[in-house]
Amino acid sequence: MSEQSSATAAAIGRAVREERTRRQLSTRALAAAAGVSQPFLTNVENGRVMPSIASLYSLAGALGVSAAALLPEQPIRLEVVRAGGGSRIPMRDSDGETYTQLIAGARGRQLGAYRFELTPGYEDVTYAHDGEDIVHVLSGSLIYRYADHDDVALHPGDTLWADARSAHSWMVPAAQSGTTELLLITAAGATHRHGGGSDNDPER
Repeated sequence: MSEQSSATAAAIGRAVREERTRRQLSTRALAAAAGVSQPFLTNVENGRVMPSIASLYSLAGALGVSAAALLPEQPIRLEVVRAGGGSRIPMRDSDGETYTQLIAGARGRQLGAYRFELTPGYEDVTYAHDGEDIVHVLSGSLIYRYADHDDVALHPGDTLWADARSAHSWMVPAAQSGTTELLLITAAGATHRHGGGSDNDPER
């Protein structure tokens, strides 16, 4: 991990451990509730691994907090992330899909910006959360699925706005060559929860 990613992983680990301790849960109990292994949870709490979006969200759900509550606090008033910077966070623990955290969503922040790099055939799980999302495709193509709406095909330069309270997901056509890169800007609602989840997770 990069220095910035390591710092983010350490901060997440501390937050998970503090919330677990506050609720008087053992690592075994929390791991079982979140659907992860106890060794994995120990590595997360010690900052040795960066949890995927899905795992972070599963841990937050098991702890009864929002995913944002486990992210580092950002008391600064101005933040600049240079080209090539940002923490690279895995989409899932079992594959190599990653996204670069440009301007982090965090406790006290209303906006977050994330750059995703997705390979052909990638299919996301379904999410819903308070707030709004803007998706801008930088390269490749994307199929955006939203509630009862027909699938929306997005191509380079296309931008989509969505009320994120309805179930949504995206996929990359398997037949395309090369990755799809997109920018996600998400605005928090009253109880914003954004990150990753599972197919049974009602909020993103």
